[in-house]
Amino acid sequence: MVDEIHLISDSSRGYILELLLTKILYMCQNFNHKIQLITMSATLPSNVELLKNWLNAEFFTTDFRPIELKEMIKIGKNLFDKQLQLLRVIDEKYKDFFPNDADEVCGLAIETILENCQLIVFCPSKEWCEQLSTNLARGIHAMMKKNILEDVLDKKKIDSLVEQAKCLASGVDQILLKCFGYSCAFHHAGLTTDERDLIEMGFKDGSLRALFATSTL
Repeated sequence: MVDEIHLISDSSRGYILELLLTKILYMCQNFNHKIQLITMSATLPSNVELLKNWLNAEFFTTDFRPIELKEMIKIGKNLFDKQLQLLRVIDEKYKDFFPNDADEVCGLAIETILENCQLIVFCPSKEWCEQLSTNLARGIHAMMKKNILEDVLDKKKIDSLVEQAKCLASGVDQILLKCFGYSCAFHHAGLTTDERDLIEMGFKDGSLRALFATSTL
């Protein structure tokens, strides 16, 4: 089973995948090995027929989604749908808690947290992940002083996550540890495997409400 088959066109890694598939096809054709190949992708390009013919494969596709995908576009403080119809203006009720939030990312994040939900924000760089997570943590710290989030965040789960982080054999990034205390974190390739595993576990069990990540996630 080969997931993310579209990586075959990647300039740095694609040739490795192509060589592997070529070897499997060769063994099947020349030595009668019965190997079934299943490849998957959510983002195959338009030349999928070429790939299908090369693999001598059947092609199956579906647009089924277990959860509806809603796409919105943010321009300034306005949120639009895909047809650029105005949906709403971003609520600035808590903007004073996030003075460095020029793009209102933390403002949108806190809206989601106040609805007792979780969110993941994908960022183009490690620095961006850490900066947004730190900004959100500072704002949550200020809001907690005003007792705004006391009925939303699970203090016991957060404290447990912090203690687990302190016990990591490889140590823990101190900025990340501070973010943990306010139910947010960043996730990128610069972290250790233990740190990333702990972050993923914390997000799954609800200890972390907001996660800022690169495509490493």
